[in-house]
Amino acid sequence: MRNGYFGIIRSIALFFMVALAFNVLGGVILVLFYGINVQSGSPSVIILANSLAQILMMLGLPIIIARSSHQDFFATFRLEGMSETRLPVHLIGIPIIILAQLAGQGFASLWMMGLSYFPDLYSALQSFQKTMDDLMSGLTTAHSPIEMTILLFGVAIVPAFCEESFFRGFIQTNIERSGKGRSRPYASLIITSILFAALHMSPLEFPGLLAIGLALGWLAYRTCDLRVSMLAHAFNNGAIVIAAYLIKDEKTIDSLTGTNPMPLGDTLALLGVSLPILFGLLYVFQKMTEPIQARGNADRVIEQYNLLSSESGADF
Repeated sequence: MRNGYFGIIRSIALFFMVALAFNVLGGVILVLFYGINVQSGSPSVIILANSLAQILMMLGLPIIIARSSHQDFFATFRLEGMSETRLPVHLIGIPIIILAQLAGQGFASLWMMGLSYFPDLYSALQSFQKTMDDLMSGLTTAHSPIEMTILLFGVAIVPAFCEESFFRGFIQTNIERSGKGRSRPYASLIITSILFAALHMSPLEFPGLLAIGLALGWLAYRTCDLRVSMLAHAFNNGAIVIAAYLIKDEKTIDSLTGTNPMPLGDTLALLGVSLPILFGLLYVFQKMTEPIQARGNADRVIEQYNLLSSESGADF
């Protein structure tokens, strides 16, 4: 550890440990319910099992690791800026994540066009992606108000708390604050976003997931208030669940939960509209968050450890 935080290699290793524990626990819970015939399980039960595994492994386990490493809870989970973050800052995160989602779809479409030049690889990835899309479609499509409530809890609320705490909180903060001479916010943002996209195991949607991860990471970094990215994350996921429930059209549901390449003209039009608006909102967000002082705490922690190190001769 450096400055009391885990560096890049250890943070990535912790990511794989938590991701493995999450998947294993979720599988164990389902096997306890259904035995080996898990595929026949109720989508609601599967969502609740996944939620329990997320709460325990992506929220509980990082908290235990941070506390056992004597890390400051509010610093590690990006809550130091709560008193400085005003309501408009929270709200602007919603259109930012919507536009990041749209731009991400455009980038994913270009990514699929590029992969299509490698037919064997593209065919294998398409087959895997279709399996993931079919699973996601079944798990995010509600058929009653009760199911929709369960889905909103398991697809929007729980991931917003758990994934944001784990990625934008624990992982991003540890990498950022483990810099040697100064903090490394951009390296932590990029690495965390790549890990976030990888966790979802959607190879054809990777650029889109990366765009969403970068947007959420930037919201958390600029505010030092994890509630901002949590709200955006919850809105993004919840809107998909509600839209799929209200529209009840199979093609529309597939477009919301599936991976559908677009024609080049439509892709460029989508990017041409979404990117300028997204950059404009990010500029406004930049100005709104400029006064937040908590963002400088990362560098202040490193300066303090460097001072203590030079005075004691110890290697922190």
